[in-house]
Amino acid sequence: MLDLRKLEVFIKVYETQSFSKASSALHLAQPTITLHIKDLEQELEVNLFDRNTRKVVPSKAGKIVYRYGKEVLNILKQMEKELKLLKDEKVGLIEIGGSTIPGQYILPKLIKSFRRLCI
Repeated sequence: MLDLRKLEVFIKVYETQSFSKASSALHLAQPTITLHIKDLEQELEVNLFDRNTRKVVPSKAGKIVYRYGKEVLNILKQMEKELKLLKDEKVGLIEIGGSTIPGQYILPKLIKSFRRLCI
């Protein structure tokens, strides 16, 4: 199973083009950043960055992992948002009663408006 924290670290290194900038942004030591990248590379069995230059240059595999990794993290964030809304949602049965006149003329309009707001 892919470690999402390592994926997050990889994405930050990719976006900042720097291990030290990613380290500062994520509040992790630079050796930890390097270790996460190495672990992710071993797990995926690809090099994520070309190491023949002093710059942080993503490999072809790194570009693919970035594209899908961003998508995965965005989907997870969206899921968390929806679950938070669900936790805050009030669910239950509403019983409304009224005498003849309100029950025939007023409540149907109110219920119709309420249903439009809820759906």
